[in-house]
Amino acid sequence: RVVAQLQAACDALEADLARHPVQATTEGLRQGGLSAAVAWQFIRQTVPDTVPEGRCPRLAALSAAAEALPAFRDAPHGDGTVAGHGG
Repeated sequence: RVVAQLQAACDALEADLARHPVQATTEGLRQGGLSAAVAWQFIRQTVPDTVPEGRCPRLAALSAAAEALPAFRDAPHGDGTVAGHGG
């Protein structure tokens, strides 16, 4: 049931991105796009086989573009501390 819900949520996000593209730029990224990009990255890190990347190409592209932004590069996920901010 949870897998089906996750897949349905990703499919809905993908469909919404088709209707309303999000600009993954520092100026263009708002809370909804930010949340979608982070959620996709989390899904890919934790349960990649549940929602294959090819199933949601717009969501994958949004997440990749967001990850390339300076703010994302300065705050990498995973082990370690936030880069670029002295203590």
